[in-house]
Amino acid sequence: MLAWCIVALVPLTPSSGATVAEECSSAKADAVTSALLQLEHVRDGPCKPWCSNHPIPQSCTWNNCKGCSACVTTTTTTTTTTTIPSPFGYTYVGTGYCHVQPGGYIGGWYKPDAVDLDTCARKCSSELNCKYFSLWVDHTCARYSDDPGNCTTRWEPSNYITYVRAPGRSYVPGEPGAVWMPEHQKDIRAKLIRVFQEPDGVCREGNIQVPGERWSGLPTMAKFLRLAFHDCMKYADGTGGCDGCLEWTGVGERFSRDQHGKAQLNASDDGHNNGLQPTVEILEKIYTDPTFPQKAPALPRSPKDSGISRADLWAFAGMVAVEHGILLNNLACQKLDLDDTAGILSQCHPRVGEPDCEVAAPRPFTFASGRKDCIPDPTVDRPYKTFKKELHPDPNANASVTLNYFKRDFGFNARETVAILGAHTLGRVHNTISLFQYTWKTRSAMLFNNGYFRNLASKEDWYYPTGSFPDGKNIRSTTCRGFGNSSGQRPPARWKPHAFVHLTNGGPVQWLQEKKACPCFDTGFTRPEEGCCSDDIFSCKAGCEQYRIVVGMDETMLSSDMSLYRDFSTNEGIPGGCPGLDGYSTESILSDWRLRTPRVPPGDVHGDSWDSSYCPFTTIADPPGSTPMYQVVEEYADSNEKFFSDFFPVLEKMLKNGYSTEDLQETPMASHACPYQDPHDWHRYYSCF
Repeated sequence: MLAWCIVALVPLTPSSGATVAEECSSAKADAVTSALLQLEHVRDGPCKPWCSNHPIPQSCTWNNCKGCSACVTTTTTTTTTTTIPSPFGYTYVGTGYCHVQPGGYIGGWYKPDAVDLDTCARKCSSELNCKYFSLWVDHTCARYSDDPGNCTTRWEPSNYITYVRAPGRSYVPGEPGAVWMPEHQKDIRAKLIRVFQEPDGVCREGNIQVPGERWSGLPTMAKFLRLAFHDCMKYADGTGGCDGCLEWTGVGERFSRDQHGKAQLNASDDGHNNGLQPTVEILEKIYTDPTFPQKAPALPRSPKDSGISRADLWAFAGMVAVEHGILLNNLACQKLDLDDTAGILSQCHPRVGEPDCEVAAPRPFTFASGRKDCIPDPTVDRPYKTFKKELHPDPNANASVTLNYFKRDFGFNARETVAILGAHTLGRVHNTISLFQYTWKTRSAMLFNNGYFRNLASKEDWYYPTGSFPDGKNIRSTTCRGFGNSSGQRPPARWKPHAFVHLTNGGPVQWLQEKKACPCFDTGFTRPEEGCCSDDIFSCKAGCEQYRIVVGMDETMLSSDMSLYRDFSTNEGIPGGCPGLDGYSTESILSDWRLRTPRVPPGDVHGDSWDSSYCPFTTIADPPGSTPMYQVVEEYADSNEKFFSDFFPVLEKMLKNGYSTEDLQETPMASHACPYQDPHDWHRYYSCF
């Protein structure tokens, strides 16, 4: 029974004309608000002198006054109803603390856990065996297990209030996922951000196995976004959509580097979800364990036991990855000291100092809940695994094939197809996982912006080389200062295809960008007789610039990317159909390593490298009369705002694939600030507010 008389320090006397019940109800209403907000310890509160001085002392004793149950008269009264607030995931039980049996008490004398109601609740949530807590603010946050007999017997000091974990409802596959509470969004977001910033540590904490080369398999923002996309693909029989299941064929396999470049491997349609295993398992741990990961808020019940579907969690994680990429982009823009390469923001933003560096979301994402998980296959060991064949886009295809895929399976038009591929602004590819390698944006793969389109359209941006300076210092760990041309301006760029000869047909073929920059940082560049270089290794004499790749960290496009801008055909993954590509084939690629990149003139091993400018622009417009695809690329390359205004609704549309509007419950994603945490700070704690 709640002791209402615990907050006011001044004794209460009945007001003129008020009945006993009216006075008690008024005291009760006033006291509960103050008690639950402040919970001040006042054992001898206002009701003691008030009740003892009342003309009906035998019925209005101190004990009776605590609940006002016996402080009544025959006079008709008006009852005041007071709502008692409860922290997220808990239900109010009453005042007092649990009268426990041996073994039922967990702990509670650490004062920092008792600063307020939410802090005590979070402490209980962090302990899987904690079912009840009794709080005395700034003094005690006592936690109890199931042993105390439902905590029905309690000691009654009025400075304690007791809560019990609310019962959960475990999610049932095939049913719509439950609506998310704002606290779910807030606390799960904090958990995800810790994973984004500390993927290795979180994997070790959760005992998550990472196949192959650990650095390439760890969960990243890009992998969470990729998972959200792949989850929403259709199956070969036309069913499916966002269903919390992935085709597991080829997942976990790795290609040995000893097999690379030897034309020994066969192309396969399997393994498109390869590399996602640790990301899926991290999310499964978050889905089923309310306390995982550490250094982030614990939930009262796991998402699964809150009725949330796995598919909804995967979709939410993809959206949060984009939002966090925007945050990191803007933090990188504020790092004006280009020689500061420490921490997670060792990323180098090529637009620092420019008006278009910082970006802004056009609006909050609209998050929809109610997706249904697939019915688990009883023959596999995890409920999210399936061997039902999915339909994936072909990374080696041209624009018409790519558009047909997205139009058929997602209902996208040409503009939407271009926009969704802008997701490649995050992340990179790994040749031990997919046989593709390198990154779409060197040194800025964690920053969500329009850099993918700037590269695709060959916009001028700084060149960031690998290697060492003449004094032996590693370039990447020394500076974020970019290299330009002889005038100190951002250099021009071009794209050329290159065959890596992992496959028997000479593929895969990727497009690599070269920038025409000053090369004087390179100790292997020696042309002293031409006077190209001076003491300033960032500059050079006019005419000494060279087209150079970023050795080992090349900026790349797959054919499905490049074809959004340049129009060409493909034959078994090898591009053709443009002037100068007629002789580019399996035969030429395998005949001489110097012909892995097409030459001008064709077949001349000493000729110049052929580049994408020989191909016409991609003029596909869908629907007819709309903006051609290449112009959409240029719009996005010139404006973050235009890219974002299209990308947000397209991602939302993708994450609803397989559902009608009536199937899902939409709400704007709650706006939360999540302070950046230094992963090396021992006292770090990831939270959002």
